[in-house]
Formats: sequence, structure tokens, C-alpha cells
Amino acid sequence: MLVYAKNLTKFQIKGLQRESGERFLNPDKDPEGEWSTQDLTVRTGGFEYEIPSIDGTKVFKRKWRFNLERMKIIMGGNSNESFEDIYRKKVQMFNV
Repeated sequence: MLVYAKNLTKFQIKGLQRESGERFLNPDKDPEGEWSTQDLTVRTGGFEYEIPSIDGTKVFKRKWRFNLERMKIIMGGNSNESFEDIYRKKVQMFNV
């Protein structure tokens, strides 16, 4: 983004104020604050490969936002995630 101002003393950056809402919560008392999840699948582009379900009974072939190596790192942190959580990731409210 390129910004031009004739008078730098009058220049201000105005943005929308972030509001805490139902979309962002902190159920695990994360010290970084409120967070939500994001879908890790994409409709176009991305990386297409298969990921097994947690119990190994199903295989999900999708187009993913990250390559297989990155996805393994994301998924490797917690083996107790629910089925839906397998392709979602935690996003801090103020990092969106």
C-alpha cells in the first residue's frame, strides 16, 4: 500500500476497531488471548493430497492450504483433536 500526504502532521491512519465477539474465545486460557479456528481447505489452488481420519477408518482427499510437510507439523501437535479440528488451525484474534 502506498500512501501520500501533503501535510504529514495531519496524517492519520484510521482503522476499524476489533471487537471481541462469539467468534473469538479463550476456552483453554491461552496467554495470547482470544482465538478462533480457520478452515485449512481451499476451493482452488492449494495442495491436493489425502489425510487419514484420527481413527484411521477414513481418508480425506482435499485441496489444502499448506503443503503436506507443513500440514504434518500443524497436525502433529495434538493427537486428541476432534475430526473437524484435523483441518482447522488456531488463529489469535489480533493476528487476523
